[in-house]
Amino acid sequence: VIQSNADKQVIIITHAYEYFDNTRISPCNSFDAQYYGLGADNDGDAMWAKLVKQYSNITMVLSGHEIRGAGQDAAGRRIDLGVNGNMVNQILSNYQNMTNGGNGYLRIMKFHPSTDTIDVSTYSPYLNAFLTDTNNQFTIPWHKWTGTGNGSVAGLVKDISTCSALTATVSSAAGSKVASSSGSYSFTALPPGTYKMTATYPNYTSVSKSIQVAPAIAASGKLYLGTQAGQINGLITDGNGVAIGNASVQLTGSASTSGSDETITTGSNGAYSSGPIAAGTYQITASASGFNP
Repeated sequence: VIQSNADKQVIIITHAYEYFDNTRISPCNSFDAQYYGLGADNDGDAMWAKLVKQYSNITMVLSGHEIRGAGQDAAGRRIDLGVNGNMVNQILSNYQNMTNGGNGYLRIMKFHPSTDTIDVSTYSPYLNAFLTDTNNQFTIPWHKWTGTGNGSVAGLVKDISTCSALTATVSSAAGSKVASSSGSYSFTALPPGTYKMTATYPNYTSVSKSIQVAPAIAASGKLYLGTQAGQINGLITDGNGVAIGNASVQLTGSASTSGSDETITTGSNGAYSSGPIAAGTYQITASASGFNP
């Protein structure tokens, strides 16, 4: 639909897309789709990569859903350039955690073609009052990004399974940085262009992500690493070196990637192979009818 209407401007309105720290929702943000038991979802980062940045006529994404602490609003915004160089405003507004479920605060957006700008304000008809902080009252460019100079990349490196921070090494054409204890890293003063960020950490599979850097924009570079999946292969024999088929082999230790110990049955030639297992130390116990362990 978007592609076949290339002469139309597109504003995407979706429930969950942006987080209140001005980054797009990704797997380790609270109240993402996985929190509700959804599997094959597209979070904010996935929507950006697969849809939003691909079309030059998408100008804005509006979303809500995310909340902060009691009494606080969840408001944020960011600007990125799509693959065609088009500017995309991405704006979050959600007031449900404020008094009275938000006091009816709503967003008012005024579009000014003559100046190519958008005025955004936040008003409560219940209180007859505006929120006037910079997260809730601001002016943004509409179509054309006028920033100049260098850009930057800021992100986090985390374990995809536990969401714990990793002090990984992040490498790019601009050099290498070691993430902090909170998993954060940044590259500043980057000339505009596309940068491949690669995160490495012991016993984890390295991950790379291509990030577009635009003038005066802080691009988001969240990287999620999974533990390396290895395998144990072996042969079960008796004291004379004769293969034992149908023997039971149990691996106990760091556990398989399924999160539990693994039991394998040998083939007729006594051979066995584990499934994918995480890096670690394992105890192997073999048993077979008519044999002592």
